[in-house]
Amino acid sequence: APIDGSFSYEAATRTLSFTPTFLLPVGTWITALFYESVADTASRHVCYPSEYEPLFVYFATVDEDGISTAEEQGPDGDNPWYDGNGDGIADCGQANVTSLHTADGSKYITLSSPAGQSLENVSTSSNPSGSDTPDGVLFPFGFFNFTITGFPEGGHTSLTIDLPAGETVNSYWKYGPTPDDPSAHWYEFMYDSNDDTGAIISGSQIVLYFVDGQRGDNNLTPDAKIIDPGAPAVMAENADFDGDHDVDGSDLAKLAGDLDDGTLGIETVEPFAADYGWQ
Repeated sequence: APIDGSFSYEAATRTLSFTPTFLLPVGTWITALFYESVADTASRHVCYPSEYEPLFVYFATVDEDGISTAEEQGPDGDNPWYDGNGDGIADCGQANVTSLHTADGSKYITLSSPAGQSLENVSTSSNPSGSDTPDGVLFPFGFFNFTITGFPEGGHTSLTIDLPAGETVNSYWKYGPTPDDPSAHWYEFMYDSNDDTGAIISGSQIVLYFVDGQRGDNNLTPDAKIIDPGAPAVMAENADFDGDHDVDGSDLAKLAGDLDDGTLGIETVEPFAADYGWQ
């Protein structure tokens, strides 16, 4: 169907612009400009049928996720159709979906909340409390901050994190208050059927389940918002040999030193001849 509107052309920059006469709904609109060989010039129009090769793409986006359209266009920023959650819609045209690089820029992930809800104030960050990070907990994707809105006060919602294909973690951690401890502290956020909150991990996908005002929501008062800073994690317990709350190459060096100076030892057993009756 035709879209009514007006064109303008800037000769200096050779830019053709189209302005619709009405506010388009949120989504991705494909437009193709074509010429009809008829006397009535009024019948020449813009439309978006699939049989025409699109000349430009118009994204009607009113989301407030805090992530730029360019950032949401794939790892290299060159794919306006990038669809990280596989729902058939470009992420940059959805209020409930966003794709972005991790804080260090090394990986690209997608966050999505249920249809009809919205993601706001999405950002990445470094470790919020590095001095007391639990031993043996690694955060290979850094930390993510987001707010989910569009659900009833006191209600349930969820967030899906799609990691790069082939990559996985075995835990999810948060730093913040909980109903039983209102001070900011570290806690593992794995699924608990008793309160219907926590993370379920399947391959490279993590689904976080929330209840407004409960465990996992940094605002412990029901307000129809989930405010969540957290991070996918890899548990590497008992590997922090140097006690710096991080598992890295220095732990291997500490282990090697302990073995060398006798702090730790390896007991060897002399071989012995076995005497089996059936031999």
